Amino acid sequence: MAKFIYSSGDKPLAGYVLKRGIGQGGFGEVYYAVSEAGKEVALKLVRGNAEVELRGMQQCINLKHQNLVSLYDIKTDETGDSWVIMEYVAGESLNQVLSRHPQGLPLDQVQSIFSELCLAMQALHESGIVHRDLKPANVFIENSMVKVGDYGLCKFISGTQKSPQTQSIGTVHYMAPEISTGNYGKQVDIYAAGVMLYEMMTGKLPFDGETVGEILMKHLTAQPDLSLIPKEYVAVIAKSLTKNPVERYQTFIEFQEAVAQIAGHTVTKQAPKPMPAPLASHAPNMAAGASALTTPYPPPAPVSRLYNSSGTFSRDRFTELCWSLVQATLFSLLAIMVYAAIVGPTTKGVFHVRDYLGMLNTLILTSWAVLITGKFWDGRKGDHWPRRSILLACGLGIGALSGFMSPYTLDLKSATTNQIEQHSIWVMLHYAFFFGVGLFSLKWWELTERYRSKRFHFTSLILAGLVGYAITWVMMMGNEKGVTQSLQTSLQLPPVILTLIMASAVIQLASPWSAPLPKATKKLRWKTA
Repeated sequence: MAKFIYSSGDKPLAGYVLKRGIGQGGFGEVYYAVSEAGKEVALKLVRGNAEVELRGMQQCINLKHQNLVSLYDIKTDETGDSWVIMEYVAGESLNQVLSRHPQGLPLDQVQSIFSELCLAMQALHESGIVHRDLKPANVFIENSMVKVGDYGLCKFISGTQKSPQTQSIGTVHYMAPEISTGNYGKQVDIYAAGVMLYEMMTGKLPFDGETVGEILMKHLTAQPDLSLIPKEYVAVIAKSLTKNPVERYQTFIEFQEAVAQIAGHTVTKQAPKPMPAPLASHAPNMAAGASALTTPYPPPAPVSRLYNSSGTFSRDRFTELCWSLVQATLFSLLAIMVYAAIVGPTTKGVFHVRDYLGMLNTLILTSWAVLITGKFWDGRKGDHWPRRSILLACGLGIGALSGFMSPYTLDLKSATTNQIEQHSIWVMLHYAFFFGVGLFSLKWWELTERYRSKRFHFTSLILAGLVGYAITWVMMMGNEKGVTQSLQTSLQLPPVILTLIMASAVIQLASPWSAPLPKATKKLRWKTA
């Protein structure tokens, strides 16, 4: 490390005494200092790229959040050099922590660090500011409290999210692909956080190389090796590192929730306040922060079973769900029209729309039930029995309604009122059983998964048809004393089985889909001594 410009005891800035240098870089130097009143601060002497650095600092001067390093003031000394007065963090950077864990951090520590990192970045974004240089060296840990600092490249988020600056912004290993086109929107921070999450879990960077150009090209074209990531986190990491910023998480709270739910954690809007540190008679040592992560993080509370910890959808997911429901309605209408065209007239050569209306309503309701319930578990694993139970309840309700709306197969002119009532109840029970078991038997939620292997699986249609046939076969086998004939006449077997098949198709077509990242292939590389 190069020698610091100033030594211990120097007073280049009025009112402050420098104690020691604690950091150097292209921006200048950072010193640990004490004010005349005894307040411990960090003084940053801005040298390289001073105009950009100071502009970023000025935009963050009034930010107040317990997970953000506080900036107190910006002053100029007698020689004309600019100094930034900021909060002194008596801990170590996340970069130092990672250097001691080449295989990655324990997952509970990753969860805790990342949760508070997201709180800090969400506060920054809500203030209309994008960091643009998020990396482990700018994240600090003090008494198990995470703080994000170094706002030299911060910039207000503009409407176009374009920057007139043509030079590279940030650190190449954490640089989002869209930066190459001059786009410095808040999604660059989401991408950088995804790289950091990958690094915390594996101890490695998703994209590395021997030259800056090689690394940049990998950010633009290559896919990260997700085989190193725990299986349950693959979809989350993949979404945060997707090349298209629109397909990433749109907010840090959304990103935080996705990570926290995997481990069953509750997301809070405010991080817990740290315990007050005991007073010391001497200045804290930066090396003392090396033990900051040895204290276990407190276990978070259980998460709600709903998709978001607050029990509500985020706006973008709600909009996406609404659009899926609209598409399901249109696809259902198209499917019934094709079916009606194939079957043709239904009663003595006369085409009756009402004969297909019940089937259309059933198809729409079945598709909606799967799409809505599937949204609660999008990206999550497990919970098979709760999912099946909810779908069973939906199927019973849909079936009962379908039976109520189905055409009568009795001769109403000769039937008594009691026969009509018994027949109606019998039809509703049959339909309720059919659709209840039909939705209970299959893993319908897999058809709504965003990162399913294919957009459309024909095997799902075949499986739905086989399940529908099996249910009707069981129902007939369980009937005695001529009731089988009543079942055949009351339950329209071909249409209801076809409804399950069409529902499988409609759900897949209406569900959003993103191609999963391909598994990385190992390449043979010559190594030189």
